[in-house]
Amino acid sequence: MTNHLFEKELLFAAARSPFKSNRQKTVGELATPSLDWDYVLAISRRHGIAPLLFQELAQAKVANQVPTGTYETLRRIYLSSLMGNRRLYQKLLPVLDAFDDHSVPTMLLKGAALCLTTYTDMALRPFGDLDILVPQNKVHLCQGLMEELGYILVENNYFPVPDELNDQLGCEWTYHCDRAVIELHWDLIDKLAPFRVDISSFWDDAEEVEVEGNRALVMNPRNQLIHLCLHQYKHHWNHLRDLTDVALIVDKFGPCLDWELLYSVARAQGLERCVYYTLALANQVLDASIPDSQLAPLLDGSPPSRIARSTRD
Repeated sequence: MTNHLFEKELLFAAARSPFKSNRQKTVGELATPSLDWDYVLAISRRHGIAPLLFQELAQAKVANQVPTGTYETLRRIYLSSLMGNRRLYQKLLPVLDAFDDHSVPTMLLKGAALCLTTYTDMALRPFGDLDILVPQNKVHLCQGLMEELGYILVENNYFPVPDELNDQLGCEWTYHCDRAVIELHWDLIDKLAPFRVDISSFWDDAEEVEVEGNRALVMNPRNQLIHLCLHQYKHHWNHLRDLTDVALIVDKFGPCLDWELLYSVARAQGLERCVYYTLALANQVLDASIPDSQLAPLLDGSPPSRIARSTRD
């Protein structure tokens, strides 16, 4: 039984590619005809890094090392990610207009924010839905506006929080319209979680971005990094794409981040273990180059082996 060691190294190189670590082999060096390319394709899709893998194979000019069918499938995934993301931004514009008309500040989360602030190529960060955050006291107004725009509420979607308790205990409502899904958040995690995030501080430090002439907000890099660590916790550290998000923010904004303030905010929110495990895992798996001196003040120790295995398996 093969452990797919070389295939996994190729996948890690693809996930690492946006910030180009110099201490690791590149996709171009690792791509060989002897790899199990069916495995590579399946796992790259599962972890959301197929567009990254395609870009690196294309830029390294090693398509001849890849089975024709596999390379063409990766190319189609890349183009589908590009077109899908563009389509979702188009769907976002009427929502931003409607919310702005009613003086509702709108903060973009996760993929929708990262494509505007962190990734240089929109296709490299696929996202299947739009996550937007609004103030809790505007949620019911926004629900009415979503319905006016033709969006339909997805019911019974909030296990373990039932719909009838979602306003009090949950953190989001999900809407769909014409193959577009929008998650309307008023908090970052439900109240059944062991964390209590002070969402007001994320609003206070938000930054403005432009989406095709429309205004929206995004978290500043510090809070975006904290939120991504929290998101990793929610999804059990299972996707390389999400870990790449973390490593890329560290690479792009790390030199100007106030790490002491980041850790102070994390501790105040009860998120120190969540942040530590995610940052340490980004170091371990993707060589994110977060100095130990920066991690040490947050928590002693190392990520539990089950966390590392969830990404490496």
